Amino acid sequence: MFIGHSVCNLDAKSRLILPAKFRKNINPEADNKLVLTKGMDGCVAVYPYDEWERENDRLASLNKFNIEDRYFLRDFMFNATECEIDSQNRILIPSSIIVIGGLKKEILLTASCIYLLKTFFKKSSMYFNVGPNQGSNKQK
Repeated sequence: MFIGHSVCNLDAKSRLILPAKFRKNINPEADNKLVLTKGMDGCVAVYPYDEWERENDRLASLNKFNIEDRYFLRDFMFNATECEIDSQNRILIPSSIIVIGGLKKEILLTASCIYLLKTFFKKSSMYFNVGPNQGSNKQK
C-alpha cells in the first residue's frame, strides 16, 4: 500500500528516482514495471504493472454502449505507457506524459487509493488546499 507523499526531481533526461518508501510496496508480480497514464484532476496516474492488470479487469465491466464510458476508456487507455524501473530505481517519463501532467523539474508524488500514485508539478500542491466546493482550484 502506498502512503504519504514525496517531492522528487526529474533529471535532464526526464528520469525520476522512485522513492524507497513507494518502491518497497511494489509487488514482485509487477516485474519492475509501472504504467503511467492520464489521471484525474490534471495529474498523472502511476500504477504498478500487476495493479494495472487488475484495473483493466475492473474497466472491462464498464458499459461499452454508454458514450461516457467509451470516451473515458478511450482517453484513459490511449495515454497509458509502460515504464520499467531501472537498476538505479529510476523511471524514464515519456514526453507525452510530461505534457499531460504539466510536469516540471520538481514533482509531487502522492499516494492515492491503495496502489495508485499521482504526480503533480510541485506548485500544484495548492490543489490540496482548495476543495471543489471552495472556489477555483486552478493554477494562477
